[in-house]
Amino acid sequence: AFLVESLGVHNRAVSGLVVALAFFASTAGQLAAGRIGVARSLPLGCAALLAGLLLLAGALYWDTLALVVLSALVGGGGQGLTFRGALSAVAGTSPAGQRAAVISMLFVVAYAGISVPVIGVGVLTGPLGLEGAGLVFLACMTALV
Repeated sequence: AFLVESLGVHNRAVSGLVVALAFFASTAGQLAAGRIGVARSLPLGCAALLAGLLLLAGALYWDTLALVVLSALVGGGGQGLTFRGALSAVAGTSPAGQRAAVISMLFVVAYAGISVPVIGVGVLTGPLGLEGAGLVFLACMTALV
């Protein structure tokens, strides 16, 4: 909606490409996490997530497509690094008999973490508008990272 309403991008292929870039960057981050190790992937991933959030805030503030694309790439890479790092850390430290349950709980928390903000932005869009709701979301996520 932001691309259409704020940037005037009506081409759905462009919207799809931005989303695809985030997923591809996440995949690259997950692959990189295997090479750089858990101890480095978690802090580097968090730093990349923070940078991606700041780029997205800039995109919302200045209505700039290039910043949206950069935020998808940087944030996606950060997500991949942190998720693979967290999964590796949890799997490596969980007792063998509880590993499946602990990893399942990690996925529950991860899915809640990506669902709750989307619902929150949807609720806030009415009173604050899409950009205002997005900036509130970004401030909350930045505080968490």
